[in-house]
Amino acid sequence: MDLSKFQPRELSTEFIDPEAVGDTRYSVPKSGDLLFVFAYEPGEVGPTHTHEETHVVFVRSGRVRYTIGDVTRDVGAGEIVAMLPGVPHGYEALGGEGARVAELVILP
Repeated sequence: MDLSKFQPRELSTEFIDPEAVGDTRYSVPKSGDLLFVFAYEPGEVGPTHTHEETHVVFVRSGRVRYTIGDVTRDVGAGEIVAMLPGVPHGYEALGGEGARVAELVILP
């Protein structure tokens, strides 16, 4: 994962800055894990790929269609999906407003 475009920040006691709009990286103190905030544009597609780490995604607003392995599911605000290591996955932001997500990356 190329982290060069992200500006690192420490997490607040609120866990995530509610004003964070996208492309922000937080380090999780003492764990080494990472939390990202992404803003997906309407219709944005993340091509199918895999990771060596576990990713847990919380949809903060909008709707996102995730394909994880051979399962496709539309996920809305307040819902969570998880991608396990080595499982192919991708996404598509649905609707006209795009989506905002927080993604916890649990490093091996």
